[in-house]
Amino acid sequence: MHLKLSNGRDEECHDRGTTPDDLQPNRGSRAQDRGLLHRLLGGHVPRTVGPEVLHERFAAHLYPFTRRVITINNVDDKPDVFRMADAAVARGDCDEYVVVADALPRALEICGLQLRDIGRVLPFTNFLLVTVATASAEYVLHVAGDVYLDRPFAWVDGGVAKLRDNPHYFTMAPDLADYPGFAERTAERFDDPYWVNRSFSDQCFLGATKSFAAPIYSQWHPASNRYPMTNVGRIFEARVDAHMQNHDLLRLTDSRITYHHQSHTTQGSTYVKPYLWQRAAISMRYRVPWLGRKATAPLRRKQRGEHPVVR
Repeated sequence: MHLKLSNGRDEECHDRGTTPDDLQPNRGSRAQDRGLLHRLLGGHVPRTVGPEVLHERFAAHLYPFTRRVITINNVDDKPDVFRMADAAVARGDCDEYVVVADALPRALEICGLQLRDIGRVLPFTNFLLVTVATASAEYVLHVAGDVYLDRPFAWVDGGVAKLRDNPHYFTMAPDLADYPGFAERTAERFDDPYWVNRSFSDQCFLGATKSFAAPIYSQWHPASNRYPMTNVGRIFEARVDAHMQNHDLLRLTDSRITYHHQSHTTQGSTYVKPYLWQRAAISMRYRVPWLGRKATAPLRRKQRGEHPVVR
């Protein structure tokens, strides 16, 4: 389990964990083969690392996760947080913990980015890059700590099988209960029991580690401007979405199980506000198509592998 301990600046913790003992009789045959990594986000450090909380969160997915890691990021009282993390390891709730600041340089290298690329949206992006880059299992599952399944449900097995069977299926997740019918309305088709669409959310996603821990995050696509803070910087989910749009990759949404995102009505209060020049630039980009093409030309050339013109 990967648990990200955080203070109010990021307001999220993410972890990755294991199912309880009564769900592990087939651990050797299933979990070792599939090597799934589960990550969970939560808002309050003591509540998130509590043994009862971890047990319930992991058990809800009805899958024998094998590798459990705590990810620590944006915390003020590091000694206290490290003490709680050590206690979680001692209890057997996780196997180790990773400090995002320490793991980020390597994560950026794996993902083909530099620190300046994530700039002002770093708190919304760094821990997710570390999540996928430090995963050693074949598949990675990330779930936000304020995300709760409506009921325990074994959805992971079918998801892994579906992702394996079709290379165009890049990621999958349960349906979002806070917006009933949204997955169906935006779907291109129904591949029973999954809605198939072109989108991505970092609230909950399951995918192949080799697909996410790769240099896919420098791409751009106009459709990805629908994500938050586009005029400030491109967050993790916007970068993944651009890669999916450019390579005709799809997302599966499991129609059998839903989840609730507890902060979906308030999360905008933590977004980074654009500078005045950024507001003007984004406004001009949409008003003057030529300016938009001109501004994005270097990035498009980089994506095509062309060298910049030097005069």
